[in-house]
Amino acid sequence: MICIYLGINSEDFSLTLSPSLFHVQLAKKILLSISLCLAMKKSVAVVEKRICYLFQLAHQCITAKDMNKELCRYHVRSLKRIAMKNVIRLHTDIKRKICKKCDMLLHAGITAKVRLSRKPNRAVTVQCLECKNVKKFPCSNPDYKIWIEKCQNVQDS
Repeated sequence: MICIYLGINSEDFSLTLSPSLFHVQLAKKILLSISLCLAMKKSVAVVEKRICYLFQLAHQCITAKDMNKELCRYHVRSLKRIAMKNVIRLHTDIKRKICKKCDMLLHAGITAKVRLSRKPNRAVTVQCLECKNVKKFPCSNPDYKIWIEKCQNVQDS
């Protein structure tokens, strides 16, 4: 019998296998996948910091005197690519400020036109001035909260 033990970050994994070559190779693959998963959990904070930094850079590119839209678009594309590669959901505040069609940061008065529609269905309408894409965010229910703001979904760490 082969007993393999791996202890990382207060999480313990142990495998007990028969000593055949197939089982040893399988155990090595399992341990490799477990260690990769744990390493990815560690790097989530680093990736989130990088996403936040790229978002801030894109915002500075738009609000500067010499506005560089292509550099802003590059930062937003990098931000989305990093989030997709690491399978991390973007925060809703970030998602709402990015145009899906042209990857431009939506800033009211500079790259976007923001309007509040009236009855019967009140909504905030954001139109990208680059590609004319329209986003609508309903605001008819005053008690509505997005998923991340609901206290029952937030876990205490």
